[in-house]
Amino acid sequence: MATKRKAGRKKKQQQTAGWVWLMAGLSIGLTIAAGIYIQDRTNAAALVEKNQEAPRQSVTEILELPADSTRDEYDFYKWLPEQNSRVPDEDFRSKPKPPPQSIEDPGSYVFQVMSFSTNADADRLKAELALSGIVAHIKEVEVDGKARHRVLIGPLSDLGNVNRTLSQLISLEFTPITMQVSD
Repeated sequence: MATKRKAGRKKKQQQTAGWVWLMAGLSIGLTIAAGIYIQDRTNAAALVEKNQEAPRQSVTEILELPADSTRDEYDFYKWLPEQNSRVPDEDFRSKPKPPPQSIEDPGSYVFQVMSFSTNADADRLKAELALSGIVAHIKEVEVDGKARHRVLIGPLSDLGNVNRTLSQLISLEFTPITMQVSD
C-alpha cells in the first residue's frame, strides 16, 4: 500500500541580499587600503629619521674632487681648435630641379608611378591620383616570388597628353618610370 506523503512546506533557504555582499567587500577593501597606508607612513617616517641622522654636506663639498683624483679631463675648448674639417666649395642649398624632358617620339606610353607590396597602399595612391585628375589602374605582378601592386597610368598615345601627364606627376613630386609600349 502506498504511503501518503505529508503535505508540507519545504523550508525556504534564505538568500543573502546583494547589498550585504557589497558592504562586506567594501569593508574588506577599505581595511586592506588602511593597512597599506599605515605601513607606507611608518616606512616614510623611518626614511626621514634616517636622513636626519646622516651628516649634511653642502653642494660645494659634494662637487669638489680630491686633489689626487685621476679623473679624465675633457676640455672642449682645447680639443675643438685641433680638429680639422674641410667644407666643400659647392653650395648645399637645394637647387631647383631641371624641368622634365618632354617625350618627342610618337607611340604609346605607360607610366609606372609606384609599386607597393599591399593592395591597400596602391588603392590609396590611385585615389590620390584620381583627386588630381589622373586616371590610374593597378596591376598585380610577381617579383622574386612576392606579389607587387603597380600603380600604372596609360597607355597614352597622344604626345600632348603624355607630356602633360608626365609634368603633372612631377609637380606632384612623383618620379614615374616611363615605358614605351607597342600599339
